Amino acid sequence: QHPTHRTPEIAAALGRAEAFIRSIQRPDGSWYGSWGVCFTYACWFGATGLAALGHSVANDEALRRCCAFIASKQRPDGGWGESYLSCQDK
Repeated sequence: QHPTHRTPEIAAALGRAEAFIRSIQRPDGSWYGSWGVCFTYACWFGATGLAALGHSVANDEALRRCCAFIASKQRPDGGWGESYLSCQDK
């Protein structure tokens, strides 16, 4: 709404946020969240953060790896079946 307000500072903050999101992605494409249904939620937040920065599966390897991770965990019934034990068992 205010594209000229503190543009350099906001750009720097967004750059740091993106670097952080990318730095904590696991090699298998997932993100680990230390709460509830940790991998499913963490992938949701990691992917949403990158998408908010203008990235998509079409132009971002991290998002493609995340999607591959999520798809590899889907069960025949369409769900993922992750439970709270994912935080404990990683």
